[in-house]
Amino acid sequence: MIAGFDTIASTLSWLVYDLVTHPDIQDRLIAEIDEKLAGEEPNYDKVFGMSYLDMIVSETLRMHPVAPKLIRQGSQPMEICGVRIPEGIEIHIPVTTLHFMPEYWEQPEVYNPERFSPENKAKIEPYAYLPFGQGPRNCIGMRLALLELKMTAAFLLQRFRFRRAPGLKVPMPIETLFVVRPGAPVLVTVETRNRTSQ
Repeated sequence: MIAGFDTIASTLSWLVYDLVTHPDIQDRLIAEIDEKLAGEEPNYDKVFGMSYLDMIVSETLRMHPVAPKLIRQGSQPMEICGVRIPEGIEIHIPVTTLHFMPEYWEQPEVYNPERFSPENKAKIEPYAYLPFGQGPRNCIGMRLALLELKMTAAFLLQRFRFRRAPGLKVPMPIETLFVVRPGAPVLVTVETRNRTSQ
C-alpha cells in the first residue's frame, strides 16, 4: 500500500507545490495539455506524448525523490572503483544527494524542467538520476506510477489552475516517514478554468 499509494500522493503534492511556485511553468504546461488533448479526456498515448509534462514530472522527481536512498546487498564479493565490497554488506545509495550534486546537475537547487528536454536528457549521467532505481532491480511499478502522475496532472490542469495561497511555506520543509513528503500543508487555491474555447 505504501509503495503504490503514498508515493504517488506525495509526488502529486510536490508537483502541485512546484507548479504554484513556478506559475510560468504551470502556464506552459496548461498550454501543452490544451493543445494535445483539444478538450478530449486524457489517455495513455496522449499523456505519454506530452514532452513538457514529462520534463516537469522528471524534474519534480529529481528534486523530491520519494525514496531518499536505495539499499542493496551484495550476493558475492565485488570491487567497484577500487573499493572491495565483501559479500552480504548492505550498501546505501543516497538518491537525494546524487540528485543535487553540482558535478551532475547545473544549479541543482533550481527547479528547471528544461534539464529533461529531449536534447538534454541524453546528456544526463544515468546513475545520477535514480527516482525509480536503475537496472534489473529498479521499481517494478515505474510505468504505472508515471501513468498515474501524468494522467492525474493532465486531468486536473485541463479543468483547474492552481495558485499559491497565503501561508504556503517556501521553501517547503521536508518530512521523511517511509517516503519523503512535504513537511507542511501545500496551501493552494483552485480556480476553475474556462474550457468553452476547447
